[in-house]
Amino acid sequence: MIRRAAAPLLALACFLPCTAQAGVTAVTGGYEVTYGADVHTLYGSPITSVVVLESDGAQLNIDTSFGSIANGVFSLSHVIPFRPTASLVFGIDLSPTGARPHLVTFEDPDFAKTIFGKRFNEAFGLSENIFLAAVPAAALGDATAQQTLVSFFNGPGAGAAFDPDGRFLVLEHSIPNVVSPEPATLAVFGAALAGVVAARRRRRQEP
Repeated sequence: MIRRAAAPLLALACFLPCTAQAGVTAVTGGYEVTYGADVHTLYGSPITSVVVLESDGAQLNIDTSFGSIANGVFSLSHVIPFRPTASLVFGIDLSPTGARPHLVTFEDPDFAKTIFGKRFNEAFGLSENIFLAAVPAAALGDATAQQTLVSFFNGPGAGAAFDPDGRFLVLEHSIPNVVSPEPATLAVFGAALAGVVAARRRRRQEP
C-alpha cells in the first residue's frame, strides 16, 4: 500500500508486505545484528548509500559497508562489539530517469504513525535536502555528514530509532512534483474565465 501526500507534506510509502524484523545474537567477539525485510522501492531501484546506526546508550556504531539493498527479500547482518538497544538505518532510492531521489529509512513502527501528514522538517527537525545530501556523503565516509546523522540519531530522531531485536518499518519518503500548467493552458483557462465573468455581467445588466 502506498500513501501519497501533496507537496509540501511528507508522503510515506510502506513497502508491503511489511514483514521487517531485526534480531541480535551473542556470538564470539560481540553481537550479530541482522535486519531483514521484503522491499520494493517506488522507483524500482536498489536502495543505495545504506548507513546503519546502532547504540546501547553509551557506545555508537556506524556501518557504511553494506553499499546497497536490492528489491525483494533481503537480510543485512554484521557483528559489533556491544549489544545495541537502538538502531536507525538510512538509504537513498535513486530514480533511473533522473527524478528527485527519495530518502529511505528503517524506523520504529509507532514513530512512523506519528509523522504521516506532517511537513518534513516538522517530523524530522531537518529539511529533506539535508538528508538527501548527508546520507550519500556519510556512506562515502564523510565525517561531517556522518556527524549530521549521528546528531539526529541522538537528538530529534531518537523516537524514530527502533529496537534492533524487534520489528521495524521500511519507509520511503517522497514529495511529489508539483506540475505547473503550460502557458498555453493558462491562456485558454484565462480566456474561458473572462468569458464567464462577461456573461454574468450581461445577465446582471439585463432588465
